[in-house]
Amino acid sequence: MNTLRRYVLSTLISVSILGAAHAQDTLQSDVDQSFEAVRSAVTSAGLNAVLEIDHARLAAAEGVEMPPSRVQLFSDPRINAAILKQEIRTGLDLPFRVLSYGSNETAALSYTPA
Repeated sequence: MNTLRRYVLSTLISVSILGAAHAQDTLQSDVDQSFEAVRSAVTSAGLNAVLEIDHARLAAAEGVEMPPSRVQLFSDPRINAAILKQEIRTGLDLPFRVLSYGSNETAALSYTPA
């Protein structure tokens, strides 16, 4: 009986761990999809991709686990010049940035509204 309990307990623990890993993989996939959708929309709008950073994967390479988080920077020199001409301090918010991230098991977006 004791062996059966250990078997059942270890099975439940394994399923829980695999379920948590699957949920994290699904969240990463959702963040990746939103990231790609933003990239496509922004590129279609004529902005240039400047930089992309995948914070979670970079952290994982250093042995640090964190929720999915990817940031994209986009620019359009013509738009930037017009904005900066009106208010030079908006240079702190340029180029435009969009963050795709996991929050409460859901993919979310945040951006700089220059």
